[in-house]
Amino acid sequence: MTTLPNESLTFLLHQTDMSGRLVRLTDVAQDLATRQDFPPAVQGLIVEAAAVAAALRSLLKFQGKLIIQAKGKGPVSMLVAQAEADGGLRATATVNGERLAAYGSWPSFYALMGEGYVALTLDRGGDFERTQGIVALQKAGFAATLQHYFDQSDQVSLRLVSGARQAEQGWVAGALVLQRLPRIGGEGAADSTASGKAYGARAGEKLGQEEAAQLQWQAALALLETLTVGELCTPDLSSTALLYRLFHEQGVRAAEAEPLRRTCVCDRSRFLLALRSLPAEDLTDLFANGPARSTCAFCGTTFEARAEDL
Repeated sequence: MTTLPNESLTFLLHQTDMSGRLVRLTDVAQDLATRQDFPPAVQGLIVEAAAVAAALRSLLKFQGKLIIQAKGKGPVSMLVAQAEADGGLRATATVNGERLAAYGSWPSFYALMGEGYVALTLDRGGDFERTQGIVALQKAGFAATLQHYFDQSDQVSLRLVSGARQAEQGWVAGALVLQRLPRIGGEGAADSTASGKAYGARAGEKLGQEEAAQLQWQAALALLETLTVGELCTPDLSSTALLYRLFHEQGVRAAEAEPLRRTCVCDRSRFLLALRSLPAEDLTDLFANGPARSTCAFCGTTFEARAEDL
């Protein structure tokens, strides 16, 4: 039985300007992966994208949703993951099964997606305009593509690690985001004396605050490099235990975990509303051979309607 909950955990490293988010998905990952008849390699892409979307969404300071959409020229022409402010997740892909079969059981990320791009969209809802950033797909993988996007930003110092694997209990996915916060004093300010001792300054040397913060950042990144997909996606290792394993020397403090769940916005009333918006002659053709059907691309639910339903 799965022991790891589906959660997003916020954490701070003591006396540094760093904070992070750790996302782990177990039965939610399995649910997302198996909603439609996708091969395992595509299932892995879907659940990893969902974990990354949840981790990046938790960094936002406003209520709204984050949408990650990847488009490529490979067998997987589109990959979409969406994270809501209330912890709801959904994800899907568009797959050419015949093309995919030619690549074997576990093709690489770039073989699956091919040449293309990833778009990050922030939707605040209401009258706010959507904001979007775009980056070219990288051969190294999904996380590497998004990392390349953030590396190009002058405003964000951020490192992303993500992955997915099939455990005995089913799919497990995870994402860890570490970022540097603006210097505001207190918890978000580097201790120059402590930093000098802990991060390689010579005896008696006192570092400037920015220099100390940079040393702390590099040391934390070195620790993050040791994190494997196996550790990130192990259902028997709790999120707090994983954070302690990584950052116990610095000292790490975690907030209360926020639950994550699979969600979808489809329902039959939306389907009927869409049908009612069609011209009469189109509806006549649509119902000529029986009821109209529509299958949700995210959850796989099929809705059916007859002419009399309208």
